[in-house]
Amino acid sequence: MDSRKVQKREFELSLRDWEILIRLGVYPTERQQPQKVLVSVQWKPLHPPQARQEAYWDYGKFYDQVLTRVSDREFLWIEELAEELAEEVESWLRPTAGVWQISVVKTVLPLDVGCGSAAVTLSGVIS
Repeated sequence: MDSRKVQKREFELSLRDWEILIRLGVYPTERQQPQKVLVSVQWKPLHPPQARQEAYWDYGKFYDQVLTRVSDREFLWIEELAEELAEEVESWLRPTAGVWQISVVKTVLPLDVGCGSAAVTLSGVIS
């Protein structure tokens, strides 16, 4: 029999690179057609779940809530979009205490270079 103690396990939920079509950009031409934005969310609860039922966060419901909140709107700034999504993240994860982070990446920029991306990352704590 192995007498070693099991170390505390860390738990983190990651939702990576969700594609959302959104009208986003400072220039009117950028907002004429929805463009692809990638959204990623990381969630590390303060107290990792002990049972499978506790570990369940309905990310399908979260995705629907995100689409409902932002899909019919226009955003001038990626920071404004990130703030809206951060509010949705906090709402979805409450009342569980922990640390969250959201990244929003605009994959096409209105630059003569024709390549690159812009990203905003926000993080917060739910206590």
